[in-house]
Amino acid sequence: MKFPVLCLFLLFHVAAPCLNQFPGGGSPDDSPRRRKPPTLPSPSSPDPSPETTPNTTSSPTPSFTCLGPGNNPGIFIAASAKLRKDARFTGAKPTKECPCGGGTKFFFGENTESDWVKIRKNEKHAFELQCLNGKKPCFCVSDDECYESSEDDTKHIFASFCENGSCGVYMTCDEDDTDLKMVPTKDKGTEVEYNSYVNGEDLKPLPGPFKKITTVGCGECPKVTC
Repeated sequence: MKFPVLCLFLLFHVAAPCLNQFPGGGSPDDSPRRRKPPTLPSPSSPDPSPETTPNTTSSPTPSFTCLGPGNNPGIFIAASAKLRKDARFTGAKPTKECPCGGGTKFFFGENTESDWVKIRKNEKHAFELQCLNGKKPCFCVSDDECYESSEDDTKHIFASFCENGSCGVYMTCDEDDTDLKMVPTKDKGTEVEYNSYVNGEDLKPLPGPFKKITTVGCGECPKVTC
């Protein structure tokens, strides 16, 4: 009877290491544990985007578009052309104005009178511009076509005019100096002599050779910002 008991005793000692192992082998230290989930990026803290070089252009992009009444042409007067000092409104009062960055955009009523003499006599012109403090006026047809007067302290007259549904604000010079010129400040455009606006003793009728102006300034050639 002692032999079976001895066998059981030996069997227990031989099998003990196996009984202490966990399923699948390994030691208690290798047992599966509760692990922290991987750290995910917080939605409120996105990965930083690559650094970009700020836009340092001096000509701001229009933040909004200012539209006037139908057939009411508009023109942007930069803050450098001070209202009631450099730029003075006449009989044709603005129908709408939009304050924007660096100036104001004004709209003027439809006009079909083409004779500059009648326009001046009846005060139908929009405004006059005469830059003070020795600053030269600048007039732009577009962003890439601007002109500067060849002399400072010159007076310019602006009038709205519409023909066949096409409207604009046109400009001429109110000076007797026949040597005055409009000098282009950019690649586009050619030099314009004010003499080319005259036929005999009178100004040619609108629209004629006159430039359709979109922006004006004193000492600078501004861009429309609205």
